[in-house]
Amino acid sequence: MAAIRLRIPKQNPDYIGSVPETSKALKKWCDSLSLANQRESIVQLNTMLGRMNRIPIKPETRYQLLMQLHPVVAELTNISKKPYLSSRLPLLPKTAQSAEEQRKLLTAMADGFKIISAERLQASDTLAGNIHLTENTLYMAIHYLGLIVLDHYLIYAEQPSAIWGELNQLYALAEAKNLQTQTIDVADKHEPPSIQENYQRILLLALTNPYHLMQGEAARLFTRLTGWSNYARLISGPYQPGKSGKFVVDLAASAPPKYSSRASHTNPPKVARIIDVSRLLDHLEHMISQQSTSKVTIAERIEQGMYRRVSRVWGARSERLSPRVASDVNAEIVFGLRHCHQLMSDNAPFYPEQTEAALLKGDAIKDQSDDMVLLPYGNDTWDSNQYRQGNTKHTSQTRTSNFDTQSDHRDIWKKVYSTSAKAEHYLNESKSPASVPEYTISIGKQGTESNGGIDLSCDPELGITLRVGDVVGFRTPVPGAEDVWEIGSITWLRIINDGTVYIGIKRIAGDALPVASRGLVGVGEGSEYYRSLIVPRLDPAENPTSIITPAAVYDVDSRIFINTGEKVLHVRLTQMVDTTNSYSHFRFERLH
Repeated sequence: MAAIRLRIPKQNPDYIGSVPETSKALKKWCDSLSLANQRESIVQLNTMLGRMNRIPIKPETRYQLLMQLHPVVAELTNISKKPYLSSRLPLLPKTAQSAEEQRKLLTAMADGFKIISAERLQASDTLAGNIHLTENTLYMAIHYLGLIVLDHYLIYAEQPSAIWGELNQLYALAEAKNLQTQTIDVADKHEPPSIQENYQRILLLALTNPYHLMQGEAARLFTRLTGWSNYARLISGPYQPGKSGKFVVDLAASAPPKYSSRASHTNPPKVARIIDVSRLLDHLEHMISQQSTSKVTIAERIEQGMYRRVSRVWGARSERLSPRVASDVNAEIVFGLRHCHQLMSDNAPFYPEQTEAALLKGDAIKDQSDDMVLLPYGNDTWDSNQYRQGNTKHTSQTRTSNFDTQSDHRDIWKKVYSTSAKAEHYLNESKSPASVPEYTISIGKQGTESNGGIDLSCDPELGITLRVGDVVGFRTPVPGAEDVWEIGSITWLRIINDGTVYIGIKRIAGDALPVASRGLVGVGEGSEYYRSLIVPRLDPAENPTSIITPAAVYDVDSRIFINTGEKVLHVRLTQMVDTTNSYSHFRFERLH
């Protein structure tokens, strides 16, 4: 077996006596921590572990001390409690510092367990002695290194390749000593039961294209993979490049697992382990089919969409339908559905309640056509005095819906259906100066382009904020030409160490018609008007088209009004084309 190379802190005897050296003394110190003050507790733990990792301690004693700290660290770094799971990116400085402090704490714990492994290797190349100490230490080291990898995925950050080198080496060591399938007695009931399943969990997460996942999905998948990892298999050979549906990890390399393409034969792995996901795919497809047989909620539909995307990634891969062409031009970008709507409408005032009331009364709309208003056939209630009075009441209130999760952490349904005229923390659209756009046109350097979309790099100093799944407007200005703003969505995001933001944009349509939508029947019933986009830019009364709305407002079979400013269409949403945490895209049919 090749030599194991682990990064561990340099030992410094000067720190002797500066940390508790018994489990009892360390427990007393832990009890004094104020866990309610998460940030201060993490700082104190980082200081304690930094010293502990630099002083000579017997392996058995070090292990006991680390396991004493383990539940405290697990509580402070709990995935579900991370403050940046739903934050827009790049993170604000204070949030970024909090994320860095948590990552340092995970690193310090991993270092402690790596020290034990390194010391036992130096003392005896055969790792003789307490076999449970060895397997438990390897398990915990892989556990914390896996959490560090996950933490990078959660904020779409570039990972140090050395982390994967250590993960692969530690698993190879366990495999060499035939410890990988042993049930680990320290494994929590919510964690994988063996070193192999623990390792496979992070391998499988890496194979989901984590930089393509929507905000928070990496955390949800990591939790699901605790139970799914036993459906995968690691096979020692033979390695066959390009075999459909197969993935490979090189235990001798500092690299994550990858798809086994035919191009791999030029640089084959030295110690290959084939990752067979066929049984896992069957399990996932079974889960999707079970969900599809019953009516599901929007949340379940979003979850199902995540499963389908992962299933496609793990399944057989097809060749790219259109080639990518390198480019070196600047592109203009506007982020978010709200801002794209303002862009497409030339920042026109947004008063759909007033135009609807006027149209329903038969009044002419200034500068608009006198087209007939389309209403439900045989349903006169839409034109009743009671409806008109109710609609007038809505127009007198401040529009308070807001989909900015960075500044408002309320449940999305509360944000969607908020109509209080006293909500001070939301933008008052009726009072915003029409001449001052809310949106900002950002500049990005285009990298490549294909029929399906483009990729860009953006300077973080521009102050952009975005998430995977956001709607974007984009164009590449050409001197002397009338450039049209296209509509797309962010499909992947990656932030490298110097802060540069790389994004991939999927084309949705070559243009868009800004409209307003309001729920009438079904999911979304009684909602206010929301900024929406008809894509492509066609008259929805005359042409088959589709609509992009804020996420989680409507669902299939919802009946809504589409207000173009010239006419009001009554439609039924018939198919969900796509949905993300930021928008939903529907096909619809007119009702007469």
